[in-house]
Amino acid sequence: MAIKVNDQKLWERQPWESAADFRSFQYYLRQEPPRSIDEAYRIYRNEKGIIEETNKRAPGTWLNRAYNFTSASQKILDRPSWKDRAIAWDNHLADVANAAVERRWAKEAMGKIEVLGRLSEQGRVNISIFLTTKLIPYRTKEGELILDKDDNPMTYETMDINWENVNKYGHLVKSISSTQYGPKLELHDGQAALVHVGRNLKLFTDNVDVTSAGKKIQSSENLSDDQFRATLANAAKIGLAIAGRESISGTDTNSSGSDSEG
Repeated sequence: MAIKVNDQKLWERQPWESAADFRSFQYYLRQEPPRSIDEAYRIYRNEKGIIEETNKRAPGTWLNRAYNFTSASQKILDRPSWKDRAIAWDNHLADVANAAVERRWAKEAMGKIEVLGRLSEQGRVNISIFLTTKLIPYRTKEGELILDKDDNPMTYETMDINWENVNKYGHLVKSISSTQYGPKLELHDGQAALVHVGRNLKLFTDNVDVTSAGKKIQSSENLSDDQFRATLANAAKIGLAIAGRESISGTDTNSSGSDSEG
């Protein structure tokens, strides 16, 4: 269904509509689907302060406007009905809503450069930026410090997570978990990231030649009888070679051509 008639949107006032006709249509249009001509008429009457029974039916003038009939009950062709115009309006609202969603996700979605950039970060990252060292004093079973001969606390070095860098570069961290030995930090696979970047840059070739040394395989449809028999013979030789019974070159193991095993 067309959205416009004579460059005019269907939900707008049309050239053939009087002001009263268009006001009637607006009472219909502002309803939620499924719309009702009778309900549009009741809304119109209620706004004028006329409170009536809920089953009040729309008069013939409203029906003529909705279905494009003249007062003599003749159908006016090539004019969209109220229903058609309302559907065009609903579709327009859906398009506007979808466009808003598209604009929003266009800002959120990663572009090619960002994807490559993030993969490059994963390929370059050094786990050491997420680790820090700290000194832990030795203690007795009673919890007292163990001192050296100069009465200084004896210590040992251990690793801890650098939470400041985790907060700053957390998108490079795959997981953090707790173990009996302390927190465990895992990064995304840097080598896999490099492979993805390399493939995008066409640094690798994963092609497999299935055309016989770069030459196009000949179709069997146009072969002569002799060519077809030769092709079958070659295929048989290849099959035997794979089975280890004959070389691809066709050299017989028995000069007489008979089976060497009898």
